Amino acid sequence: MNFADINWAAFAVVYVIGFVVSSIWFGPKTFYPIWWKLMGDRPMPTRETQTTPAVALFGLTMIGLFVQVAAVALLVQVLEIPGALIGLFVGLVGAFASLGHRMFAGHGVKVWAIEVTPDVIVAVIAGIILSLWR
Repeated sequence: MNFADINWAAFAVVYVIGFVVSSIWFGPKTFYPIWWKLMGDRPMPTRETQTTPAVALFGLTMIGLFVQVAAVALLVQVLEIPGALIGLFVGLVGAFASLGHRMFAGHGVKVWAIEVTPDVIVAVIAGIILSLWR
């Protein structure tokens, strides 16, 4: 298991795909309005009312995606199972690690499912691409 052995071209492709999938998933015409409504009674933020700086929102999202894809890439190097299964495992570990947080916050399973589904999808795609481009 070595970062130097990662196919960084495949990593970059997966990274871009991950950002695109997540952007579409949480777009204004897809799941973002539903997710926000399920989160509570607060009005949906706009560019004018958003309190978290965009650098923090997107920067932390980019770091999280990097860590997820790196985990899949490293596991693809050492496990002799299909990359899709590795991605599914990594995605589900992350997904279920956050389940308790949503339950204790009172947001429910629907909010959790909307949040974690693109992560699982991206992890599976990562496993497939990274195992094919070893």
